[in-house]
Amino acid sequence: MGSQSENTQVWDAAIKISGELIRELAQAGIIIEFLDIGGGFPANYEDLALTIKDAAKVINKALDDYIPKDIRIIAEPGRYLSANASVMAATVIGREHRSGTEWLYLDVGVFQGLIEPLEMSDWKYPIFTKKHPRGYKKSFVLTGPTCDAYDTLGLDYVLPSDMNVGDQVYIGATGAYAMVYSSNFNGFEVPRRYYVKEKRKR
Repeated sequence: MGSQSENTQVWDAAIKISGELIRELAQAGIIIEFLDIGGGFPANYEDLALTIKDAAKVINKALDDYIPKDIRIIAEPGRYLSANASVMAATVIGREHRSGTEWLYLDVGVFQGLIEPLEMSDWKYPIFTKKHPRGYKKSFVLTGPTCDAYDTLGLDYVLPSDMNVGDQVYIGATGAYAMVYSSNFNGFEVPRRYYVKEKRKR
């Protein structure tokens, strides 16, 4: 299915093929005990086109339609479970007006673990700030610190219009496929990790 799938029909098609293969193997005397349907379940990012309920509805119907009842089903909902467990804190290190567009340079970027916009051009992380705008909000290009042409997170992030050097930006949903991609490219350090333990209410 691939990670963060947004098309429910990919599950239907894959499970249908799996069912056909299970039956063909059974005719050849090869008995399959379980089916691992993998992952792909959507986590909550900036623009969520598909919910877990949408995916589950199609998956359950496909399993009922195509897979024998005695087959054990296994799933791997990695991104769905971990994406929103982490937030990356970044600091604005520069602001520039370029060809009619406002750019914010952050101290973290694609090569410090935020590489998924390179793989999917319409990818957007949930981004927010605690800064209270003195005026209106506007669109910014967010880019990293490395001066590499590919070190850009996105072209249309809406933030307070007076964002400037020293302001903090928080990048949400970085619990999956972020730190595992980070490197010391161009001499920039991998972001530090901090674990926050939530106090239970009595």
